[in-house]
Amino acid sequence: MKKIMSFNKLTGKEIGNYQSMSAYYTKIMRTDEPVNIGIIHMEPGGMVGYHEAPVAQAFIVMEGKGWIKGADKLEQVIQAGEGVLWEKGEGHESGSEEGMTVLVLQGESLPLEERE
Repeated sequence: MKKIMSFNKLTGKEIGNYQSMSAYYTKIMRTDEPVNIGIIHMEPGGMVGYHEAPVAQAFIVMEGKGWIKGADKLEQVIQAGEGVLWEKGEGHESGSEEGMTVLVLQGESLPLEERE
């Protein structure tokens, strides 16, 4: 079972400078090593098949809802504002019945900020 982390507004801090109003910033991580950043657009009924992560991967749902499965094959629901971290070599897959857009960060070291 994977720990699903929250990246919604409640985990962020209100931006108080630049004459900002009703805007919140949620830090994901700070890295010292290169990180690849990409987006997966998963259409309804789509999936990314089972594979081992070649490097650590952060999988953060930006829009929609879907599911993830780790090596234990237990399906967990994941939705906008939530994410998981797959360690290097960890087997996993994901999919969505309704479609989802996912922010993916990949690198040898991903120091995600601890959160619930």
